[in-house]
Amino acid sequence: MSRRKRLDDVFPPRVLSERETAYYLGRSESSFHTLKVALERQGFPLIDPLTGGRDLRAIDAWLDRRSGLDEMRTSDVSDLIRKRLAGMKNGKGENTALSG
Repeated sequence: MSRRKRLDDVFPPRVLSERETAYYLGRSESSFHTLKVALERQGFPLIDPLTGGRDLRAIDAWLDRRSGLDEMRTSDVSDLIRKRLAGMKNGKGENTALSG
């Protein structure tokens, strides 16, 4: 077993090669290669010139934005804050909002 393989089991790589990026997106390398320019036009993370790969977290953030998950998280946090503030104003304590 190679050293890289053992380390990947513990610390998955954050910077992905083109092949790993294609796999991560559920695409073949050739399919990803065909879509790459269109994806990048839509804001898909570019290859970092120093690392030679694409940042996994940047890919996740891009996917979250595309699917609306980043907006969901923001609105969930806003709702939680509003509920906590309302609970505090009503003298119910700050943990009231967590239960419902």
